[in-house]
Amino acid sequence: MRKIKLTQGKYALVDDADFEWLNQWKWHAHKERNIWYACRSIWKPRGLLKMHRLILGLDFGDKRQGDHINRNGLNNQRNNLRICTPQQNHFNNGGKGYGFYNGGWIAHIRFNNKSIHLGRFKTRQEAKQARRKAEIKYFGEFAHGYKVQRARA
Repeated sequence: MRKIKLTQGKYALVDDADFEWLNQWKWHAHKERNIWYACRSIWKPRGLLKMHRLILGLDFGDKRQGDHINRNGLNNQRNNLRICTPQQNHFNNGGKGYGFYNGGWIAHIRFNNKSIHLGRFKTRQEAKQARRKAEIKYFGEFAHGYKVQRARA
């Protein structure tokens, strides 16, 4: 693992094999919705290029997204990146999906544009557990905090 220096005192983490290739460009830190990313400005097509999209081979106009598995937008090591749909990327946002309503705790989840009621519970913890089980059921490996055993190359 190597670090590429960005602006604003930030660093991007990259694999040793990608360091020289990525370090040929100047990168800056860019904050989007409370997450920092490594980016560079390009002129054709005009806009921001995020480092993780470059590593994943996602061109401008490609509707697929790059997901940081550990939710750290500056960790651009290949084992922390995956290509996904916008919906799958949203699964990893850590949304709550449970709350206190009308004297009890309820849990719900949204999947394929449908809201699914998971039940009514006596305690916050029970509602949270129901939500967590549903995240794993519906979102699979894209569920926030989902741990997978990866084979080491």
